[in-house]
Amino acid sequence: MTTPTDLRVQGDQWIADRHVELEAEKIDAAKREQAAREKRINQEARERAARDDAAKRERQEAARKWRGKREAEAEFYRQIKAEADRKAKREELVRVAIGVGL
Repeated sequence: MTTPTDLRVQGDQWIADRHVELEAEKIDAAKREQAAREKRINQEARERAARDDAAKRERQEAARKWRGKREAEAEFYRQIKAEADRKAKREELVRVAIGVGL
């Protein structure tokens, strides 16, 4: 036979057990939220690092192209100057040859 006191003790024990279960669920939920937050932060950091790496590669490629263009221009102007120097030298030789032949 169950007495009212026994029922009250059983009810109190059920409430205490349920409270412990709810607290454990709260702790588990908080841990899951923290893990999800850390995962999101890590993913954002990886994405940011990937964007930074891509931007760095783009800057390096742009700089390489710029240097190549500048080198090509410098070579072009060296060739123009060399041709102008050869032409001036030929003209000088023609003037000397004409002067000597007089």
